[in-house]
Amino acid sequence: AAKVAAQPKVVAKAKSEAKGAKDVKKLSKDEMEAKVLEYMRQQNRPYNSQNVFDNLHGAVPKASVQAIMESLVAEGKLLLKEYGKIKVFLVSQTSVAGSEDASNLQQQVDEVSKKRKELHGSLDILRKEMSQVAAKHSAAKEAKESQAEAARLEEQAE
Repeated sequence: AAKVAAQPKVVAKAKSEAKGAKDVKKLSKDEMEAKVLEYMRQQNRPYNSQNVFDNLHGAVPKASVQAIMESLVAEGKLLLKEYGKIKVFLVSQTSVAGSEDASNLQQQVDEVSKKRKELHGSLDILRKEMSQVAAKHSAAKEAKESQAEAARLEEQAE
């Protein structure tokens, strides 16, 4: 029983030390903003301010999280979607570096689309040729069968 009583004191002491460690490192406004933005970019999914506060484990105060996220929306780094009373924040998916990548990707898409159209054209031509060859083959087969039938009938007639 003595060991059981000693453990809660150790746990309580560890919690108070952890709380003290959290209080020691106060983040500046810029650091808090960077931390929130980095978290949102890393996760790349919609969150409300309460989710961000919870997931940052209190590193940024709750009131500051809301204010920071709204300032990031004003700067264009985050997007805000309102559903009634609920505000959902998302990382803006457009950036200057991204526009170059997007134009390169669009160019590649255009090239592949052009090649695809050419291949579809070639495929249509080959299908037409194949159907013509199949028609000739079936006609030749029918002619051969007709000749065989005619020969058989001639033999019967003799």
